[in-house]
This record gives sequence, structure tokens and C-alpha cells, in this order.
Amino acid sequence: KRHNSLESMAVTLTLAALLAAATLAHAQSGCASFGCDSGFSFALTGPIPSNVTQNWRVLAPAPPGSALQCVSSSSRIVCTASAPSHTHAAHDPSSALSRNNSANTVFSFDTDGKLRWQADALLPSPAYPLIDGQQDAFISDGRFLDALDDDGKLVGPKEAVIPSLFPLQRTPTITDNGVMMFASSTGFVTGYLLDGTPFASLPLNKSLPGNPGIILPITSLAIAASRAYVIASSSNAPSMCSFIAMDVARSMAKRLDIAFRLNFSCATNTSDYPIVLANSTRVCTRTQPRTLTCFDDLGDDGSVAFNIVLPGPIQAIALAPASSEGASSLLVVTLADTPLIAVIDADAGQIIHLINTCVALTGCATPLPSSVVSVSVTQDSTPVLLALMMRDTQPRLVALELLTGRALWDQPINAAPATASQIVAVTSASSNQPMIVLAVGATLTAFG
Repeated sequence: KRHNSLESMAVTLTLAALLAAATLAHAQSGCASFGCDSGFSFALTGPIPSNVTQNWRVLAPAPPGSALQCVSSSSRIVCTASAPSHTHAAHDPSSALSRNNSANTVFSFDTDGKLRWQADALLPSPAYPLIDGQQDAFISDGRFLDALDDDGKLVGPKEAVIPSLFPLQRTPTITDNGVMMFASSTGFVTGYLLDGTPFASLPLNKSLPGNPGIILPITSLAIAASRAYVIASSSNAPSMCSFIAMDVARSMAKRLDIAFRLNFSCATNTSDYPIVLANSTRVCTRTQPRTLTCFDDLGDDGSVAFNIVLPGPIQAIALAPASSEGASSLLVVTLADTPLIAVIDADAGQIIHLINTCVALTGCATPLPSSVVSVSVTQDSTPVLLALMMRDTQPRLVALELLTGRALWDQPINAAPATASQIVAVTSASSNQPMIVLAVGATLTAFG
């Protein structure tokens, strides 16, 4: 277990703290984890500017060829970077080579783009970090778990993943009762407490009759309160997938308990991160290259709410913040090889708008293969899509009103097309106004 400093910190770190950006005041902005929250909505908290100019642009001192993976609170940006040429030196999590001979870096920036600290050679291949309201960051590479404070110092000893669960899918999510959940490439789901203590593990083929093979998770776990959802497929039948719901309980028995599983036909490796609709028991994901499927959680059973076939291969999905109380949940879907963006009423199961970027923008634009999208609202609560798109040979960060398709702004990105991080947001310390920050390769650009 970790030292007392981290154990005491774990008492105060709950979901509300870890994902504090989700409950910040309306004037503040953030995106505290991959997907911005444990439901993978990719929704920024706080409003975005209706007009923007470039505020700053910085090149992180990362290894050559690195790509940043960034999250944010209202006042910090924390990014991990890993050189693409680096490979794991050993599959043994206890191997010194697998920890110490890496060229990876974790960075913390303030809202002016100034580098606050960097921590070198923590993990061989770190994923997106999680950042809490105290600016502490949690990072995993599937082999180890690290926690860093706001000064970039390790909090407590490094934690190695239990060998039988190695490697974990590297993107964790947090339940509202304080369990950090991972899916394992060995067919397990596993949880850790925020002090690094192993909580529980569960094989996804548990209680299945016959020889079901290994049930392999193909997504990270999406969280709604203390219920977790994952899409998985069988090693014996990879074209047959399961939508699995499980409960996470801070109890002595049944800490992880499968509530139900719903089988469906799927295309191999086409499922995205499930999105949990806000204030709902509906979960949506891609199940075929062009098919969006939404499932309903009925408590101890599940059902398919609807399937929608879209006019192009699905690249990215995001859930727009509610524009008003009682408003429909809007899913935004960007499509490959087409300038169309679909806006879907996820309550009614209908496409309500197809945004044509050839009309909305000065010239057609298509999403970059990295499929970077986020959603937010303007000061008057109009839902907005933020997307990194390519027009001619110029990558651009575009803001489009979802219900009208009108372009709010269209900003060129002064970087060659490269791997891009998710779009995050911070609040300017000088003006208390929101800023949008995008990492392309190792370059951070802020607009406000």
C-alpha cells in the first residue's frame, strides 16, 4: 500500500474531487480525464468563447516525434508524452528496464502556456492522465500506477499492476464511490482504490456456461454512478459482442458483480468508448462501421433502444451538454470520408440534423483521422461542436452550432497534420474567460 501521505489523500479524493471540472462554476472550464468525464462524453465544462484569436502557442520539450495527451482543470493543463519509437523493454511489470529506460515525460502548464514542471521517465508508455481539483494527477501505462502532486512530485511509492491482470487498458475511469476502474487485456475488469490498493477483479466470462473462451474488453469502462459498462467480445467468436453492466460496491462481498450482459452482432474492432447519457440509463456506442447503437439499462437486464445507420463510417462520438433542463440529449457523430456531421436526438433515436461543412464553412472540410472532437455550449447555452478538421491542406479548429450548422469560428492550426490530443479548456487567469487548448503533436495552441 502507499505511504500515509497518499492514504490520507485518498480519504479526500472522491469522484467529485477527481473530476472537479465537471462541477465547477459556470464561468470556469476544464476536461479532467480522457473523454472529459467517466461517461466519455467529451463535453467541456463551462461555456466557450463565441469569437476567438490565438492567445499562445508553445512547443513542449518532449522527445522527438512525441504526441501529447492532455487533460485540464480550470487552471492547469497536464499532458503525457511518449516517443513513438519506444517499446517496452520487458513484459515483467517489476523489470527496472520497463520503468527506467524510457524517454517519456509528464508536463504541467499554466493558463499562459508556461511550463510549470516536467517529470521524466516515469512510465514507459503513459496514457491520458486524470487530474483532480487539487491539481494532482494519476497516470497509468497498463503496467504501473503513479500519482503526482501539483509540483510534479510522486505521491507515495509506485504501484505495479498485479501480474495476472497485466496489461491493463491504460485509460481508467472513476466510480462515484472512489474506485478507479480498468479493463484488462487478459479478460478481466479490475479496480483500485485511490491510494493504490487493489480493490477487486472479475473475469468477464464468469458464470457463462460451456467454454466461452476469454471475454475480451474492447472498450474502457464507462461509469454512471457506481455502475460500469463495457463492450466485450469472445476470443471464440470475435464478431459476437456483449454489452455488459456491472455494479461496483464498497463492501466485503460482491465488490464487482455483473448485473446483465446483452449479446449483439458487431464488426471486429469497431466499438468506441460507450457514452453514458447524462441523467439517463442509456448507453451508446458504434457497433458496425456505420452503425450507432444505443442500449437501455433496465436494472437487471438490458435492451437495444435503437440502431441508426449513418451516411459514412463513424469516426468520433460526443454527447452535447444539455442546453436547458428537460432538453433532449444530443449525440454528435463525425464521419470519415465525408463533410457531413450527424446530430442525433438520443432520446428519440433520430437524426435531426446533418451539418454539411461545405455549406457551413468556406470550402469543404473533413475530420482528421485522429477524430478530435469535443462539445460545449456558448454563453447563451447554444450547443457547439469543436472539431479538428482538414480544409485543403490546412488543419483547422472549427466551432459549429449543432442545431443550425452555423460556424462560430474557424481557426487555422500552424502545425503539420499529426496525432492530436483531445480538445481541452482552461480559464484564463488574467481575464477569467474560457480558452480552448489543442495539442497537435508536441505543440499546444490556445484560443480565447
